[in-house]
Amino acid sequence: MCFGVDDIAAVLALIHPGDRVALDNSDFIAIQSYYRHQVPADPAFHAWDQFRDSEGQPTLPQRRNVFGYSMTGTGTVQDGQIQGKVIVIQSLMDESTCPWCADWYRGKIAEALGSDSHVRVWYMDRCLHGDDGIQRNTQVVNYLGALHQALLDVSDWVERGVEPLPTTNYRLEDGQIVVPDSARARRGIQPVPVLLVNGAVCTHVKVGEIVTLTASAQAPEQAGKITALDFDFGDRSQEDFFDVVGVLNHDSASVTHTYAKPGTYFAAVRVKMQRKGDSDALFTQVLNLARARVIVEE
Repeated sequence: MCFGVDDIAAVLALIHPGDRVALDNSDFIAIQSYYRHQVPADPAFHAWDQFRDSEGQPTLPQRRNVFGYSMTGTGTVQDGQIQGKVIVIQSLMDESTCPWCADWYRGKIAEALGSDSHVRVWYMDRCLHGDDGIQRNTQVVNYLGALHQALLDVSDWVERGVEPLPTTNYRLEDGQIVVPDSARARRGIQPVPVLLVNGAVCTHVKVGEIVTLTASAQAPEQAGKITALDFDFGDRSQEDFFDVVGVLNHDSASVTHTYAKPGTYFAAVRVKMQRKGDSDALFTQVLNLARARVIVEE
């Protein structure tokens, strides 16, 4: 996904040894800041407040066509007039739909209906826009478990009147969504893990020295129980990440490891949580991960 990459093969095929070429990245550079010249007229788009003056007018020159309106879904801007109950799963690391979008939509529902009681927004840490299996590594997790659980919760909400978990506790700050560090303060649906190596998030060790990785996890109130803490030491190439299973002891686990070569390694732990604490429930394991840096010296 890169501007200008669609026809790159055809362009490069036209180049021959000895040709003189001109490299021009002006379009690419312009696109990086084009959003500043696309301030929406609707003041509810608070991410653009930094480009508005005290009277709400843009402080920078504006282009005629605000592309955001023509690129959202069906080409229309959602008005918040929902006809039922909604749970929004929004990734905090979403590279295509910025996290503030869910807050904006929640606000439009409240504006249209006079309340946001019919919507929940659950922010998911360490998740990207897509749900492809290829994205599973030691930096991000898949949000599908949370999505599947949300579908079950919507069903209970509509059919049985069972209120779902509360909206994630967050604040919108300069266009960024900020959530508390602890799961109990954050609320929502996702567990929050912490990983320490020799008691720190960054540690220096020697080659061959035994290090202790200790992981713990918190579950939001009534969101479920921790079902797994799996480790990845970050020092080998592999297709199956998190292949070291930790033995749970009151929502924590520890393992030891030695690094054979000097270098900087990022160890990681992946936590799984399930509403009823069922580790065999394949489709409703809600994931998160934490990392720690290990600097190995001779």
